[in-house]
Amino acid sequence: MHNEKLIGGLLAAMILSASTAFPAMATDGISVTLNGIPLSFDVPPQIINDRTMVPLRAIFEALGASVDWDDSTRTVISSKDGITISLTVDSSTMYVNGNAVTLDSPACIVNGRTLVPVRAISEAYNTTVSWNGDTQTVTITSANTAPQSSSPVSTATSYSIFKHEIMNKGIYIQGTGAYGLMEDLSDTTTISIIASPSDPSAGLDEYIGITLTSESNGRESRLYLILQENSEPIVSIRTAYGESYGEFLDGHFIINSNSSSSDETFANIVSSGMSLIDIYLLSEGFSTSLTDFGIPIS
Repeated sequence: MHNEKLIGGLLAAMILSASTAFPAMATDGISVTLNGIPLSFDVPPQIINDRTMVPLRAIFEALGASVDWDDSTRTVISSKDGITISLTVDSSTMYVNGNAVTLDSPACIVNGRTLVPVRAISEAYNTTVSWNGDTQTVTITSANTAPQSSSPVSTATSYSIFKHEIMNKGIYIQGTGAYGLMEDLSDTTTISIIASPSDPSAGLDEYIGITLTSESNGRESRLYLILQENSEPIVSIRTAYGESYGEFLDGHFIINSNSSSSDETFANIVSSGMSLIDIYLLSEGFSTSLTDFGIPIS
């Protein structure tokens, strides 16, 4: 069970996300897979000088390599299976076991993260790298990859798959590190989906948030669904009847707060909302269903 302080923080983040104005321009939507598993990054991959650049620590650790950073020289040294790579920010030369390799796009710093060319790094560790321009996907294939336990790369769980799909289908919300999409389901109902990174300052781990906003007879109601890896789904409802929140435990919605309306009323609202969300996910080609998170759909 979640404590009230945690739930309050998550709901505050969700409410802020729901009020975020989505920029009109879509992200490039570049994705990277390693041996078929989507990789997740806190700064999105981007093309610089016609080369796909990704955060250095994420790609090195995904490949099972060690990472050491020298802040004074802005140099990274990585090792794996007898291969040592060294490269410095803004330098066009990378060293592989002491041999100089010229980079078309040098390492650079974007949003506080050092980005490196994914192809040059991956091929230095004897992996195969391919690019699909139609799907904007970098595919890395390695016969000897063992990510470290501290790797930020998500495993192929329902949560990480869902997050990756949101990143692909949504837009990057500048300055937040989050991806999202928003769509009108009808003249009175809107859905928004956010994949948000962790926020240590607020004590929040990363989460996926889904908001349903409906209007009837001039009154607005909102249903917030919060998903986190290895945690029970949290639901908050704000309607003309009052406010409440709860969790799905063993396939049942459990009310965790007092409200001015009956538990049955809120349970019915939750059931209808979950069904509507699941229908939307199916219609938009998401491979993930809310049932994958233990949420029953009637």
